[in-house]
Amino acid sequence: MIKQRPAETDPPKIDQRSDDANQSKIFDEFIKLYEKHVNAKAAEIEEEKKKDGLSKIVVDTKKTKIKESITYSTMMKHCLKIVERILVLNSQEVVYSDYKSWESLADKSEATKGVVLPLWRFKHEKAVQRHVTAICWNPKYRDLFAMGHGTYEFGKAGKSGLIYCFSIKNPTYPEFSASTDSEVMCMSFHPQEPILLAVGLYDGTVQVYDIKSKQPNNRPIYQSTVRTKKHTDPVWQISWENEDPSKQLRFYSISSDGRVTLWTLQKNKLDAEDIAKLKIIPKEVKALQTEKELSEKSTEQDEEETYYGLAGGMCFDFNKFNSSLFLVGTEEGSIHLCSKTYLGQYLETYEVIL
Repeated sequence: MIKQRPAETDPPKIDQRSDDANQSKIFDEFIKLYEKHVNAKAAEIEEEKKKDGLSKIVVDTKKTKIKESITYSTMMKHCLKIVERILVLNSQEVVYSDYKSWESLADKSEATKGVVLPLWRFKHEKAVQRHVTAICWNPKYRDLFAMGHGTYEFGKAGKSGLIYCFSIKNPTYPEFSASTDSEVMCMSFHPQEPILLAVGLYDGTVQVYDIKSKQPNNRPIYQSTVRTKKHTDPVWQISWENEDPSKQLRFYSISSDGRVTLWTLQKNKLDAEDIAKLKIIPKEVKALQTEKELSEKSTEQDEEETYYGLAGGMCFDFNKFNSSLFLVGTEEGSIHLCSKTYLGQYLETYEVIL
């Protein structure tokens, strides 16, 4: 038998409203929200002044002039960014639907496997006919990526480089842009601090940008110089050290000058420390090493006779299980196993046979 427990409650109130929207009403509502925001800021300032024992400050937004123009305010920029993304999304709806379901005559042909339409086009007027030399995705904001422009025609090198951060939500205009004194060759986002972008240039300079910075012309917050032991040749790869963000921020770079350098972000400068110098091994010595005919001599004189010059570094990768070990690839086609504890010495050398 089902036991019933009746209860008396008031029915929820139902209210139906309708209204029309136009530019004047939208503007009036925005002014109300803006004045509410200003009043809240003024109240916070007044409370802070009271805590400090200072005199009260009376702020009346209706009688006093608002110093910050509404048109160029931060809130207006944020609202315009959201509106712009919505408009772009609506305008790209046809492209998205065609990308998913459009069928062309090529899809029915046996000779081809189909046609894929371009989904996004990222471009800027200043980057016309410029090579894309570097690209990296942001580790936190999955729709955001950085793109660097330079050139691979090294005979024509010497122009300025360009850095853009685009979002898939708005491919028509970059979220961040900056110009460099030399061509961009590589870049990398910090894994824990996604607003920090490290950049390597053709002239050997390494830079660090804050993509949320409000500095004029978006200048770098850190930059290597001759005094801080900058590279003398192009920087081919750059990578942040994946450590606890509470510690000092550091990143690695490799260049054609034969150096693998660790850069530490100090208070006002970049501190450089070479963790490896890529010395060239002559072919005669390589042959003797493979035949195990080298005598075991460890004096500095023997090392200077065996090794000479520095090899151009092209790429590197650290061991995921042992952070002190890393592989380095050189222009000569050799791959060397190096360690942070042995500067200028190779633990192993691997030859690429084509």
